[in-house]
Amino acid sequence: MNLPLNDSDYVNRLLARSRCGDPQREADARLELEQWVAVSDDNRRCYEAQRQTVIALDASLDSLRQRYPRHLAPASAAQAPAVRNPRRGWAWPTWSSALVLLLGVGLTLWWVNPVLSQGEYVTGLGEHREVSLSDGSRVQLNTNTHLDFVRRLRSREVQLVQGEALFEVTHQANIPFEVTSLDTRVRVLGTVFNVRQWQEGNQVTVLEGRVQVTPDHEADALQITRGQQLRTRHGLFVDGIRDVDATQAVSWRDGRLVFSGETLAEAVAELQRYRSGRIRIHDSKLGALRISGSFSLAKPDELLHLLPELFALNLVINPDQSVDIRAR
Repeated sequence: MNLPLNDSDYVNRLLARSRCGDPQREADARLELEQWVAVSDDNRRCYEAQRQTVIALDASLDSLRQRYPRHLAPASAAQAPAVRNPRRGWAWPTWSSALVLLLGVGLTLWWVNPVLSQGEYVTGLGEHREVSLSDGSRVQLNTNTHLDFVRRLRSREVQLVQGEALFEVTHQANIPFEVTSLDTRVRVLGTVFNVRQWQEGNQVTVLEGRVQVTPDHEADALQITRGQQLRTRHGLFVDGIRDVDATQAVSWRDGRLVFSGETLAEAVAELQRYRSGRIRIHDSKLGALRISGSFSLAKPDELLHLLPELFALNLVINPDQSVDIRAR
């Protein structure tokens, strides 16, 4: 048998067959599911996602059965009319009523969009963490990051409370994935992108695919693709769409800080995210100097110690690990 790859429709068909009431067909379906799930982690995540959807539907149907036991219970043998098809176990009036109710359940679930699962993920100062969400998507959290994830029947929602995260989103047709960060929303179906809270705003960078970015105070959303970046602040776009080196924008996932002509003030602000002691630049002209290079996040102060060799400045590291940078 040629086992198919990650296919939610295929899983749904097997799940339905595993509950059809025919012991042999149910056993065959369960065996086929087990074989398919064993092929890859992606298959396992797809199966778990569809199984959670079935569980949510079952819970809603059980609630309706309690409210409408006559309409949603199988007809007894004495009540059932004579039919030619022996597989029919429901009287037609009961079945038609149940069908109407089931359709209503589906419409209600689609409208209400119930929660299927949720999670909270946090990293400390200097910590990196990779997590798998319940829909199969993967997230890498940068230093000092906090995000919440809610998976619903017809949507997937992330709240980036603070920090920065790289998202590798599992494609699910008609179930969009949306990240909300401060006053900006980023909406996708399946892609790889990075969201960082930046200077009272957000920075969105796409590594693969396409995303739609919607600040609260803009009339229109903008779409960006691979190698492009958007910045927002106070609900408005800043500077428009920029072409960037996307791998540099997420160099933190490889344990590096990479700069290509950023100002010293920008470099220090980035470094500040990885150390507790405050860094203060006491001269605006120093802050405007440009810096390039690659530095290890395992040694965040390496950059600081190099500054007096690169520029005409003095650097003092105080006992509380705060740093003062002044012109010579």
